[in-house]
Amino acid sequence: MRHTKHTPMLLFIIALFSCNAANAVEPQYASEGIAIPAATADEPLIDQFSTEKALEYLEQGTTAWQAKRKCVACHTNGTYIQLRPALTPILGKPNAANHEFLVNEITKFKRAPTTSLLQGIKPTQIAYMAQGMAEWDLHVNGKLTVETTAALDLMLSVQSADGSWGNIDCWPPFESSSYQGATVAALALGTAPGFLEAMNADQQAQVAKLKKYLKTQPAPHDYGKVL
Repeated sequence: MRHTKHTPMLLFIIALFSCNAANAVEPQYASEGIAIPAATADEPLIDQFSTEKALEYLEQGTTAWQAKRKCVACHTNGTYIQLRPALTPILGKPNAANHEFLVNEITKFKRAPTTSLLQGIKPTQIAYMAQGMAEWDLHVNGKLTVETTAALDLMLSVQSADGSWGNIDCWPPFESSSYQGATVAALALGTAPGFLEAMNADQQAQVAKLKKYLKTQPAPHDYGKVL
């Protein structure tokens, strides 16, 4: 290749397009039969809003995340399991495999030592799973199940001394505070059909501690007020 004064610029442009091409090809979420590209400002738009396409995007994203990552994360399937069951009257019953994933994850977490469950993001993960199962019971089953009761019992067992649920502070706005974990736990408890009425004295004291925490602890940031 003959070098000219334009060679560095040409190489830069080639590298830039190569990076863009690679980013365009590499999906944000992928598993067998699913490849979802990352959202971009210049992506093509459809002519008319499609509920079906939106639902497909959400369902496939959740399925791909669970298949590849094999965990619950608040910014992906965590948010999905919080909200999707309530849309059952409009969109139909959610994929049962997503609920089964939660049941299996809670079963695995129950086998782990309590000291392990108190580490890192796990308390908040458990709260998300418990809420997802509570939402399923409310909107799909119509009654509280033993699996959801077990998830809520486990969730209460990892409550922090101040009334919150442990989290990490590395990826705001979601993975950024124990306040977030407390709000998710509150939603789980309030959603599960009949659970609050059936709690034992120790659990009632824990819920009272949670209420006090949420009343006295200010949200750490604006996002914390809505998460």
